[in-house]
Amino acid sequence: MPTIDTVAALLAKAERTDNPDEADAYLSKAQQLATLYAIDLAAAAAANGGRSRSTRPVQRTIVMGQPRKHVLPHLVGLFLAIARPNDVKADIAHNSTYVIAYGLPDDIDTVESIWLACAPRMVHECAQWIAGDAWRGDLVARWTRNGLEEVPVSARGAKATFCRAYAQRVGSRLAAARAAAIVESDESAADHGSGKDGAAIVLFAKSKQIDEYYCGACNALVSCRGFRGATSGRSSASGRAGDAAGQRARLGNESPLPGQRPGIQAS
Repeated sequence: MPTIDTVAALLAKAERTDNPDEADAYLSKAQQLATLYAIDLAAAAAANGGRSRSTRPVQRTIVMGQPRKHVLPHLVGLFLAIARPNDVKADIAHNSTYVIAYGLPDDIDTVESIWLACAPRMVHECAQWIAGDAWRGDLVARWTRNGLEEVPVSARGAKATFCRAYAQRVGSRLAAARAAAIVESDESAADHGSGKDGAAIVLFAKSKQIDEYYCGACNALVSCRGFRGATSGRSSASGRAGDAAGQRARLGNESPLPGQRPGIQAS
């Protein structure tokens, strides 16, 4: 059975390599192993009645950053994009300074590890994008005294578009790796003549368990308000740049900065 330590080791390798393709391969393998581990754990839980502590849902508070930072909603959005393919649910503080994650302990560990790797990269690449001029050509629809017109996007709007596209791309990569792991698990079970339930069924049962725990334990915090200004679409320059940056994301561990959460410098 692959372990969470193996997943962490792959994320570390993704960080050390300078080859983007190699880093992406490490990322995909890390998510696949995390999913395979989750499948094995869920199957074991079903067999023993869920008596193991590692198969009991928990909740954990994870700090996003200091109050009144514009980047906080984008960090939350990234966390949620990573959480979905790993069967982790979350409540969000009204000011987006923290989230409360609900799920199995190892699943939350996986989400937090990937988020801590992605977040500083997203913030850094977004800052580099805004420092250039390419985003200034993006337009957004806005009501003016002359009616609905297309006007230049603001810097905050361009940042929001970039970060949303980044988070969506990272989430889609993780979802693809999860799907590949489900296929791999089912093929392995078929090769060995196993009579176990399919991986998708096992994961669905686990997801239902998390949903029930969440409904009983959640603190009913507000949903993330996010950026409420005008943003350009994903096909805009900022959207394409964020999507490309999310595709390049290594998802390994970054070094912490003095006085900050590991690797994250909120602005």
